[in-house]
Amino acid sequence: MRLFLFTILTAIITFTCASKAFAQNVIIENFISNGCGIVPGSEKNLKTITDTYNDVMVLSCHVDETPGIDPQVIKICTDRRMSYLHRRQYNSMSSPTIMINGRYQTKGQYEKVVSSGAKMARVEDKIYPVSLKLIDGVLTAELPALDSGKDMELWVFAYAHKRSTEIAFPGHPDDDHPHDEFGNHIESYPMTVKEKIDFKNVVTAAKKLGPWEGRNETISMPLKNFKADGFAIIAQEKNIGPIVAVGTLDAATQ
Repeated sequence: MRLFLFTILTAIITFTCASKAFAQNVIIENFISNGCGIVPGSEKNLKTITDTYNDVMVLSCHVDETPGIDPQVIKICTDRRMSYLHRRQYNSMSSPTIMINGRYQTKGQYEKVVSSGAKMARVEDKIYPVSLKLIDGVLTAELPALDSGKDMELWVFAYAHKRSTEIAFPGHPDDDHPHDEFGNHIESYPMTVKEKIDFKNVVTAAKKLGPWEGRNETISMPLKNFKADGFAIIAQEKNIGPIVAVGTLDAATQ
């Protein structure tokens, strides 16, 4: 058994039992910038998707300064998004960036594309389940045996089920192409809109655990000084490639 130490300084909490683990066929990574006017509509669309399909999970990753989110976590999320985009030779940094199963990239503003992509991934992608248990402050993952023949890597994420964040974004009716009443392009917006958004499954910690050869094995991670509503283990092809196995677990204290 390999032992990985996963320690992050937060409020002290002791986990005493394991709670429900879920099989997920689709992981949507939602890379968010707080100043983007597309965010409210994108979040409503993602909620509709997860309300419709219980095997679809959204992980929300903030990529700019956000109250209550560790700057190191923001950096990890930013680097992860950049790795996805570079792998696909895609240079657009628009937000929200949506990655579905680490395979399909789109933007939050394309709501129908996101919805269709999630539906397609449920049918087309084979995501192997990872069994997770949380006992006495130790997270244990049972990794499946895969016959992929590809180099893979493991990541662990901790998340808060819901985090409310007030975002401020331009309030012009044409956010992408603002013009004055004479049709002239303007550089500044006439007003700013603030809206409180309840983001779902907000990543509060993330760590790359290391390489994985696709063998059936057990890994354990002591969680010291660590608070989270849930955890996810993601196995994907090396260098932030397609996701091949996922395990998620809602933490419970007793």
